[in-house]
Amino acid sequence: MAAPSLTGGEAILVNGSGSVNLQNTIVTSHSIGLHRQKGTVARDYNLFYGNTTLTFGLVSGGSHTVLGSPRFANAPGDDYHLQAGSAALNTGVGVGVYTDYDGDARPLSTGFDIGYDEAVALFQVLLPIIAR
Repeated sequence: MAAPSLTGGEAILVNGSGSVNLQNTIVTSHSIGLHRQKGTVARDYNLFYGNTTLTFGLVSGGSHTVLGSPRFANAPGDDYHLQAGSAALNTGVGVGVYTDYDGDARPLSTGFDIGYDEAVALFQVLLPIIAR
């Protein structure tokens, strides 16, 4: 539910009967992030960034909502992999999905990443060579 720049309308529109539970989803750059017209909608462990309005209509939950930049690799080029410093890192919840879009194991660190990508190799450790 991400766009590289602000887009009009809803990222997610719930307009039917039944129940929707939104978790571990990144919602960015829309006029309305999550719009409930009908049905029952709950949300938690989602990242919202750059939306004019987070939710519209009766939406329950959200005590673990993350607000911050997902730091995508290259959103205009359709590369939505997470980069170092992403607010999505280790802030998600396990929902029974143990591999990401690329086939990487989930979680790889102290917690699940929000979104379709479990970030890997976000930093390097350089150690000096010591000669005796």
